Amino acid sequence: MIGCIVQIVEIIDDSFYPGMCRAVLEDVYGKKHVILDKPPIFGFDLEKAGKPPFEGSIRCELVQELGDQVVIDTENPDHIESEEGDHVFTVSKSHVSIRKNHC
Repeated sequence: MIGCIVQIVEIIDDSFYPGMCRAVLEDVYGKKHVILDKPPIFGFDLEKAGKPPFEGSIRCELVQELGDQVVIDTENPDHIESEEGDHVFTVSKSHVSIRKNHC
């Protein structure tokens, strides 16, 4: 499994566990894709997190390598999509890594 770096920009609701937050995934074209989900999806625990912004990670599948860029699909394994319904993104290869642990 690989992970892609996202920026956690807002804790939307921390009145329940595990809470809800807003993250931004920036693609190679500079477009910022907003993703709303629970903190564990972004690889962190709300109770241990600091104040945004901070870095998180989402699990995804590698679709294609394009030199220093990669195409990823966030549909599997966690059914993640942007507010616009997108789940396939082209990102910098430096933003993805093998992800060994997941909350």
